[in-house]
Amino acid sequence: MNTKTKIGEYIKEKRIEKSLTVEEIAERTGTAAAQVEKWESGERYPGVFQLEPLCRVLGCTVTQLQSGTDDADADILILELLKNWNVAGEFFLRSLEYF
Repeated sequence: MNTKTKIGEYIKEKRIEKSLTVEEIAERTGTAAAQVEKWESGERYPGVFQLEPLCRVLGCTVTQLQSGTDDADADILILELLKNWNVAGEFFLRSLEYF
């Protein structure tokens, strides 16, 4: 399953869990119902400006949404990835000093 599909299924699962319609999600996130349907089908990701309102409506964190799971370990995984990225980024920046 690709990431877009996993995120889309998560959005749909949370929407149904909250007994909301696609139209209600669209209204509360300031987007069109057709856009929400594209998120749920995995055709598109929610835009950066829809993330916060979407998470608020669905009752999840951005990390949970982006990982497509309520698993608390997802937050830990993301933090580890960011920490590793920062280490790699620092190494890269230091290597530029030699050029």
